This record gives sequence, C-alpha cells and structure tokens, in this order.
Amino acid sequence: MKTREEAVRLSNLYNDSFGAAPAKRETYLRQLLKKIGKNAYFEPRFRCEFGSNISIGDNSYAHFDYIILDGAKSPSGIRE
Repeated sequence: MKTREEAVRLSNLYNDSFGAAPAKRETYLRQLLKKIGKNAYFEPRFRCEFGSNISIGDNSYAHFDYIILDGAKSPSGIRE
C-alpha cells in the first residue's frame, strides 16, 4: 500500500507541475519510474499503479490521461 500511495503522490506532483521547467518535471518521473530516457514527456494526467516496473525510452511522449497498470514486471523476452 505504501508503494502505491507514493506512486499517487509522485504522479500528482508531476501532473501539478505542468508548465514548469522540464528538468523539474523530470525529477518527479525519475523518482517514480524504474527508468526513463531523455526527453520523456507525459501530458497531464498521468497515472500508474506502482511505477517501479515501468521503463520509458528516449523521446517518449504520452497523450492526455495516460494510465499504466504495472502490477507485475515485464515477462522475459519483452524488451524494456
């Protein structure tokens, strides 16, 4: 439960920082997700279940209201 609560807290901070400097917004994603590449950007409202099972590559973009349910790690054979 604590991990999920922390994911909500960090995703709220990220969403609420819309319009702030990209470097500031990126710090929230780096705390929330397992790995992010350069120039990752999600429009608000981004939500995830835990965050620790999510890896995002370079130049990733997600449109509005992006939700990732990451209750499990990727199965073997799937690239992160």
